[in-house]
Amino acid sequence: MSYEILEETPYGGEIYIFTTVDDLRKLPSVGQKLLTLYQGEQFRDFPSALLTLADTAEIPYVAAWLRALAEARTCQLEVCLTEYAAPQVFLRYQVTEKWAPALSFQAIHELPYNTPALLRQVYALIGRVNFDGYGYAGGLLCPPDQYPDLGSYDEWRDEEQPDYDDFMAFYETWTGDKLLVNAEGQVGWYVHDDSAKCRLIGTLETVLPALFAALGENRPFEP
Repeated sequence: MSYEILEETPYGGEIYIFTTVDDLRKLPSVGQKLLTLYQGEQFRDFPSALLTLADTAEIPYVAAWLRALAEARTCQLEVCLTEYAAPQVFLRYQVTEKWAPALSFQAIHELPYNTPALLRQVYALIGRVNFDGYGYAGGLLCPPDQYPDLGSYDEWRDEEQPDYDDFMAFYETWTGDKLLVNAEGQVGWYVHDDSAKCRLIGTLETVLPALFAALGENRPFEP
């Protein structure tokens, strides 16, 4: 058998993990309905489908990362039929023994109206990115969290900058630190346990290339 079923998950339910297309017939009907044709194509035609996407991507740093993922040792399909969180599908790329990012290739919910155009382009290409298995922190959040719990960290914002209510979280580290963005594309770094380190760090145009460069080096991004 070239697939496995995880029955003890953080959010209940089961996670089906496939390494070959032939075993997809073992997926329950609810999972079959969840799986999109595009996700199936990316799984079935790895790595050529991923390289085709990279060749057509209009964002150079995302394209470069997709080409790096195409060199992964394996690609596996994860169908997460969870009970306490929205069911999702990921394709996980085993790049190294300790680094295996997973992409959803879809935005499973409607994006907030104030999601910046550049971030929408990234979502359209790769959807959500998960670093550490379904249900764990770490990755590109899709959709972004419209109302992150920022507390009273005024240290990272001067009087010229927008209030926190205008920001949303679009990236999260394993430890719960976040990248925040507003409709104008300003990006802030939120450190969950140290308000002195919370600060504005640039714009999407400057931060996203650095983020994907870090992913290309097989490590999570931190400013």
